[in-house]
Amino acid sequence: MKIEDKLEYVLELANKLGLEIRFEHLGGGGGGLCQLKGTSIMFIDIDSEPHKRYETLLSAVVGFDIDSMYIIPEIRDDISELKDSK
Repeated sequence: MKIEDKLEYVLELANKLGLEIRFEHLGGGGGGLCQLKGTSIMFIDIDSEPHKRYETLLSAVVGFDIDSMYIIPEIRDDISELKDSK
């Protein structure tokens, strides 16, 4: 699966989890998750490479209860690898 397809899939997953997604120029750092007035907002750095955006978004999704959700195996594997590396 191409990184752009993975990124699109995880963006959809993040939306289902109730994350507000904002695309901003942040200098290539990847972005991150923050809480603002009780709302989870994911900043995606459009200056960074797709792989970095994917990793940043995936790390935010890991913090949510996703065990009962269907997630395609390739993405689920990436999530498991990320969890194991922490």
